[in-house]
Amino acid sequence: MNRIRAWATPFVASAGVSTAITGVMLFFHARGGLTEPIHEWSGLLLVAGVALHLVVNWKALCIALKRPWAIAVAAVFGVATVAAILPLGGDAGRHQGGPPHARATEALIDAPLSTVASVVHRTPDELLTDLAGQGLRVPESGRSLRAIAAENGRGPHELLAVVLRGEDSGRPRGAGPRRRSLRAAP
Repeated sequence: MNRIRAWATPFVASAGVSTAITGVMLFFHARGGLTEPIHEWSGLLLVAGVALHLVVNWKALCIALKRPWAIAVAAVFGVATVAAILPLGGDAGRHQGGPPHARATEALIDAPLSTVASVVHRTPDELLTDLAGQGLRVPESGRSLRAIAAENGRGPHELLAVVLRGEDSGRPRGAGPRRRSLRAAP
């Protein structure tokens, strides 16, 4: 047990300092090349160190938790941890986190088909034709890809791929995207 104690405290302290520094960097969006992986791995090492530390100091922890302020601190962190784990807010927070490309993808999937058509420089009728060509039932262009996917038992990302792939349908592979002229039509 003394051997574990000799390693647990410096292990927790080192992993904690690393996690704290990289966490502050991530909070202020000061991402370096290895900031995120070092933060994630040092966080996992911190968890292992804390587990060892708890095993070694279990009796002291039990004595400390008899004090009301210690119970209050543990309760606050317990509630915060549960709040971080639970999907609070339902779909309301779906687009708030994650990388920008993932948020953009989810926004396209949740937008009306007519809006998606505008984004991909096509008409709603072209998108309806592409989706119908995949055997999908699409009543009108006011529905989102997510709603259409749910009604047809398909995945919304699959439908987005159909819509995006259809932009280049009929063009030879490698020919590049279809370009629209910026000049006014005659």
